[in-house]
Amino acid sequence: MNESIDPDAKLATRFEREHTHVPAEPFVAATLREIHGMQRRANRLRIALRVAALLAVICASPWLTAGIARLNAAVEFSLNWTSGQPVIWLCAAAGVFALLGVRFLRGR
Repeated sequence: MNESIDPDAKLATRFEREHTHVPAEPFVAATLREIHGMQRRANRLRIALRVAALLAVICASPWLTAGIARLNAAVEFSLNWTSGQPVIWLCAAAGVFALLGVRFLRGR
């Protein structure tokens, strides 16, 4: 029988056999140095941005605390407003109208 060999496997074995090492060329060495330098700069920039973000949050914490207090007051006001009897009837009427609207649109 004729056994067929996977062309991808043949290509992989040839690539491994022919390219076991990169020849020592000045261009390759300079390029690798440049790549490593760019990676180091990118890592330093990433760390600097994280530190800057942390310092910004620390500096803005008084305003963030005041904003949270205002947000809590607004939420408490809205919850108190919606707990009244007229609002309950208004929400119930809106729900009924929404249900009738859905049934009307489905019936078309």
